[in-house]
Amino acid sequence: MKVIRHYDQWKVMIKNFFHSQLFWGIISMIICGYWNSVFQIYADSIAGFWKYKHQPFILMDIFFDILPYIQSNKISDLYLKYCIIITIIRFLFTPLRSIILRRYCFIQAVIFLFRGFSVFATLLPNPMNSCKSNVIGNPFVEGFYVMLGYHHTCADLLFSGHTANLTLCAFIWEYYSEKVPFFNPLIERICAWIIAFIGYFIFLSNHFHYSCDVFIGFIVASLLFNLYHTYIKTISTRNNFFNSFLRWFEEDSLEIPKLVRLASKKTLLQ
Repeated sequence: MKVIRHYDQWKVMIKNFFHSQLFWGIISMIICGYWNSVFQIYADSIAGFWKYKHQPFILMDIFFDILPYIQSNKISDLYLKYCIIITIIRFLFTPLRSIILRRYCFIQAVIFLFRGFSVFATLLPNPMNSCKSNVIGNPFVEGFYVMLGYHHTCADLLFSGHTANLTLCAFIWEYYSEKVPFFNPLIERICAWIIAFIGYFIFLSNHFHYSCDVFIGFIVASLLFNLYHTYIKTISTRNNFFNSFLRWFEEDSLEIPKLVRLASKKTLLQ
C-alpha cells in the first residue's frame, strides 16, 4: 500500500510539473535555444563560403588594443558557467526560486529568439584566430549538438549571448537580493555587478567578441529584464493573448498589485 501511495504521489507531482509555469518556461527556452543554434549554423556556413573568396581579417576594436590578450578557448565559457551556477545556488533555496527560474527561462528564450535573427542577418569576422568550427552535417541535427555545447560555431558574434546571459544573472541579483536577503543586499548587488563587468572584460580580452557585441548584448538583456518586470504589473490594462498568457504565467507572483489581480479576475470572467 505504501508503494502504491508513493507512486500516486509521484504521479501527481509529475503531472503538476508538466502543467506548471516553470515547465513551460523551460520548454520555451529550449525551443528558442534550438532556434538560435540552427541560425548559428546557417551563419557559420555562409561565413565559410565567404572565406573562400576573401582574405580573413579582424575588425579594429579599441578594447583589443587596450586590454591584455588572454589566449584561451574555454575561459569565457567557464566564467559564464560558474556565474550561472553561483546564481542558481544563491536563489535555489529561497521561496521565490520557482518565480525567478521561470522568469529567467522566459527572458532567456526571448534573447535567443532575437539573437537567432541577429547572428544570421549581420556576419562579423571572428576576432579569435584559434576558433575552429566543428559543425558538419544536417543543420537541424547539428542544432542539438550546438545547443548542448558538444559542437560550436565561429560566426555567432552580433550580439554576445554570453554578455546577455551574464547581464541577466546580474539583474537577478540586483532585483531579488533584497526580496530574499541572505547577506547584505547592497554588498550582494555590488559584487554581482563587479563580477559581471569582469566577465565583460574577459570576453573582450579573450577576443571572444567585439565591443559592439558586448555592448548590444548588455543593452538587450537590460531592456528585456526591466521591461518584463515593469510590464507584468500592468497585465490587466489590456485583454489580449499575450496578457492572458502572462496572467497565467505570473498568477502566483506577489509583486503584482492586489488591485491588478482583482482586475485580472474580472477581465477573465467577462
